[in-house]
Amino acid sequence: MNDMAGSSHSSTISNADNFTGSISIFQPIINEFKSYIKTSLTDAISTAEQSLGNNATTLAAFIHPEREYIVYNVFSLDANNIAQKVIVDPGNGNILSSQQMSFMEMMIMLHGDSDKSGPHGMGMDKPWP
Repeated sequence: MNDMAGSSHSSTISNADNFTGSISIFQPIINEFKSYIKTSLTDAISTAEQSLGNNATTLAAFIHPEREYIVYNVFSLDANNIAQKVIVDPGNGNILSSQQMSFMEMMIMLHGDSDKSGPHGMGMDKPWP
C-alpha cells in the first residue's frame, strides 16, 4: 500500500510541469496595457523620423519600460547619419525625449556590451584583417 501511494505521488509530481490553466497571468496585464496605448509603433516611428528631418531612417523601434513608464524607443539615423534615440509616448504620440549618440553607443544599447572589447554578437571584438 505504501508503494502504491508513493508511486501515485511521484506520477503526480512528474506531471506537475505539464499543465495549462485557464487564466494566463500575463494576458490581463497585456490587455490592460493595450487599453492605454493610443499610438501604434508605426506612427511612433513616423513621428520620430519627421522630428529628425528628411531622409531619416529608423534602424530599430520597440515598446519598453523606462523610468516607470511604458514608452516607444525609436533608434534612427538622421539625414547626416547621426544616431538618435527618440522616446515617444504610446498614450498620446508626443515626443518625450530626443538624444544624439554615437553609432557605437546605439549598437551597444541595442545589442548589449558583453565584454570590454566589443558588443556581443557583432564580431567587433576581433581585429580587422
